[in-house]
Amino acid sequence: MVALMWGTPGVARVFLASLTTLMNFAVETGVREDNPCTGIKRPKLSKEGRLTWSEEDIAAFEARHPVGSSARLALALLLHTGQRLSDVIKLGRQLRAGCVELRQQKTGAALTIPIHGELQSIIAATPSEHLMTQSRKIGRLAVGRL
Repeated sequence: MVALMWGTPGVARVFLASLTTLMNFAVETGVREDNPCTGIKRPKLSKEGRLTWSEEDIAAFEARHPVGSSARLALALLLHTGQRLSDVIKLGRQLRAGCVELRQQKTGAALTIPIHGELQSIIAATPSEHLMTQSRKIGRLAVGRL
C-alpha cells in the first residue's frame, strides 16, 4: 500500500506512521504477534519545496478566474493574509471591523489581519456563506496549477 503512494511521499509517510501505530497497538493487545510495518522503507521527501509563483503566474491565474469566482477568492486570501493553505481552507466569515480573525492550526496563534481593500472587494463579490466553499480550488492553487 505504501508503494502505491510512493509518488506522494508525504502522504505515504503519514500513512505508514499511522499504520505502524495501529499495528503496534495490535501487537500490544495480542491481536497480532508481529508488526508487518517493521522494516518498510519510508519514502524520502523532496528538499526542493514548492515552486513560488511569479507575477506572470499570478496575472495568468487572475485572467482565467474572474473576481466573484471561488478560485479568485482563494488566491486573494492566500496573497493578502499570508496564511498557510490549511488555515485558508478553514476560513469562514471571521471578519471584524475590517480585519480577519483566525487561529492558526499549526501554531495555535490567534491572529488579527487587516483586510486589504482588494481582498475586501473580492470577498464582497464572491457569493458564499463560507469564504471557501470549494477547498479543491485552493488545493490546485497551492500546487501551482493554473
